[in-house]
Amino acid sequence: MSSYVSIGFVFEKHQSINSLLSKFFDFLITKGEFKKIAYSEDENGDKWNEEIINDYSAYSVASLMVDNYFGRTNITAAIFNDEQINFDVSVHKFPQGDFGFLIEITLDQLSKHLEKEELEISTYRIINFCKTVFSTIEYRYAYCDHEVPIEYTWDEFKQFDKCMYSISVIPHNDAIDIKLAPWEIYGFINRY
Repeated sequence: MSSYVSIGFVFEKHQSINSLLSKFFDFLITKGEFKKIAYSEDENGDKWNEEIINDYSAYSVASLMVDNYFGRTNITAAIFNDEQINFDVSVHKFPQGDFGFLIEITLDQLSKHLEKEELEISTYRIINFCKTVFSTIEYRYAYCDHEVPIEYTWDEFKQFDKCMYSISVIPHNDAIDIKLAPWEIYGFINRY
């Protein structure tokens, strides 16, 4: 399997996970479509279902992912420009109630943008995508990095003094702060 780039969006527990995920899916499939969904009916991951999605609504897919365990859906959509790419979306739930949505895009899907001259364009497109998502669903922070799961709640993330991710997008008040780390999203440069 090819390595991948992660784009995560983290929310606080007082927000409605079903409603936000449904809005997020509506946003993503405006220029694309669902392909399939996989989820476990039990928390041990013993009873898995995988379905090809033909005519499911965004709300139906969101409900299947939230009401079950380890949900993951595959989508093909034009999220950065007019070119369709294939990616997975999963949900992460923290024990105290915060949660996040994670997009994973293989480097193969992004490869033409990863030449050094094109890396700045890819970074800009990802930042713009995160800003556009915020206008649809208000997250506490977003990030992009090479193969990084959702690890930190908002309360944990805001404690860090240094950049934790290649790209961090932090909305507050009427502004959106962008923090860029010295390493790039493709994962070939050492971190601190």
